[in-house]
Amino acid sequence: KSVSFDPDGKMLCSGGDDGELRLWRLVRGEWQCVKTVECGSPISSCCFHPGAPGVVATGSGDNVVRLWRALQGNCEHVMSGHGDAVTGVSFEPNGKRLL
Repeated sequence: KSVSFDPDGKMLCSGGDDGELRLWRLVRGEWQCVKTVECGSPISSCCFHPGAPGVVATGSGDNVVRLWRALQGNCEHVMSGHGDAVTGVSFEPNGKRLL
């Protein structure tokens, strides 16, 4: 359901109905999955932080936004309390706020 490039264009993240966040890296001209992280709920949106390598935000069907140190597979912060599924996440270009 969602795919996003990192700021350098060397990695991308993807997420979907299986609830797994996947990180992909271009290796010898082909995209290869280098990490799969179980998020626990279908992912409707994902994006990289513009200034913190490997930090990814996900929005999901359980009304939650999560911040991940994705290569380590660690959920660093959970933002709950949304009234409905979170269908979009995006960092401001300076990375100070998550929308």
